[in-house]
Parts: sequence; structure tokens; C-alpha cells
Amino acid sequence: MNLYKPSLSIGELARRSGIAVSTLRAWEQRHGFPVPQRLASGHRRYSERDVEALREVVRQRRAGSTLETALARSKSNAAAPRSSISATVRYALPDIPARILSRSAMLAISRAIEDEAVNSADRAIFVGAFQTARSFRTAQQRWRDLSRTADIAIALASFPRVRQSGVFWEVPVSSSLPISREWAVICESPRFSACLVGVEQLGSDVPSSRAGFEAVWTVEPDVVREALRSATSIACAAVPELAGPIESRLRQPPVVDQHVIRSMTSLTNRIFGYVDAPRRLRTSA
Repeated sequence: MNLYKPSLSIGELARRSGIAVSTLRAWEQRHGFPVPQRLASGHRRYSERDVEALREVVRQRRAGSTLETALARSKSNAAAPRSSISATVRYALPDIPARILSRSAMLAISRAIEDEAVNSADRAIFVGAFQTARSFRTAQQRWRDLSRTADIAIALASFPRVRQSGVFWEVPVSSSLPISREWAVICESPRFSACLVGVEQLGSDVPSSRAGFEAVWTVEPDVVREALRSATSIACAAVPELAGPIESRLRQPPVVDQHVIRSMTSLTNRIFGYVDAPRRLRTSA
């Protein structure tokens, strides 16, 4: 099942997004968005991704953005490739520069997100991109612990096959996909959302153990949701049975409330604590 298959009529899109059919047609004609797929009959069809993009337009308009700005950003986000979490986040945050982080810094932020998730997340979806199966094994117990209170937990890496244990899934990814070079930790829940993603920067004379990562991390629920869409799209392509429960969850809008804002502060303080203790992290990894 493809979460982004264009199967919604314009009437269903209007109902789900809260935007009138006449307005959607006017935006398509004047601004080139949303972009429908056309059936042989000429009827328009849209996907879940279009629903979320239009909801984002509404959220940005309520926050004070002009219609042109809101449509342009949502159009850019909708065009983001779904074979790379990093590309999705960079599309969603075009004004936030990526930073080159060391492996120990990536580990510090990852551990902080995982620990805050244990403390704050409820009914969470977790996705981790580990590059290699060997890298995942060093974090396997932590992720199995995380999955005990999760709705779904997914590890993406160069696994030889799909494995499932309860709500926890090991999902193999092809070395041809961009995500095979990415390190990512995503947690989305009604009380806490965070995402870290980095692309490994390897030179011919740089050993893997010393490689840096071009990385971005965010706690913006809308951006975390986009990262989650990309990660779960990759997972569902390999494990179609995941699509049902994930699609149900992604129909629900991201939550921003006092709990989410407080957890942002808590996470930042956890990161500072881990970054200040690199020696301990290295010995426990």
C-alpha cells in the first residue's frame, strides 16, 4: 500500500483539509498548487500528502504568513523526495543551515532524544536510521526498551531480512537509497516530537569511525511529521503491512501544546548534558 497514492477526489480533499473546492481550484489555476493527478476521465485525484500540505497552508496562514508564502513553502515540502529523511527536513527548513557534527555529537543528541522520549512520549512512533545492521546492534537494547511504550518502532538499516517483535520492526533498506548513508532518530507523540538526521560525510582518506555528519535537528512538530512521513514511506515500501496503522496515525494532525513546549526545554538540557560527557558516551556505545 502506498501512503501517497493519489486516490482522493477534490471533494474529499476539500473535506479533509477544510478548504472549499472552489478555493482549491482557484489556487491550482493561479498558484499551481495543489497539483492533481488526472484520471483518464479527466477527474482530479490527490494523496494524503496533499491533505497534509494543505493543512500546513492553513496553519501558516493562521500564524500570519501571506497566502503566497504559505503556498510556496507547502509546495516545496510536497516536492521533497521520500527516499531521504535528510532531504525532507532540508526542504522543510530551508532557512536553517546544516552543521557538520562528529559521531560523538550525533550520539549525544540521539541519546538525549531517546531519553526524553522515555520520559515524555506517549503512544509514540519511533523510527531510527542506522546505516548498518552492526551499528544498530549497539543500540538494539535501548530501542527494544523504547518500543515497550510505543505504538510502532522501526529500525532501518542494512538488515538481511525483515524481523518483527511485537510493535518493533527491523526493516532492510537498499544501499542504493540515500537513506543508506543517513543517521536519523525520529520520535513523534502527542506530548513530544523530535528529529535528528545527518548525512555521513566520508572522504577517501577519512576512516568511518571519524566521519562527520551534515546534520539538522528539530523539535517543530510539523517538520517532525514530514520526516516521519518520509521514513515510514521507506519502511512501508519494504513492509506493506505497516501502511495501515501508520496511515491511520498520519491522518491525525501534529499536536502543539504546553507539554510539547516544555519537553523542548527538557530535551535541550539533556543534549547539553550528553555533549559535556563525550568520554562516557564513547565507552558505553
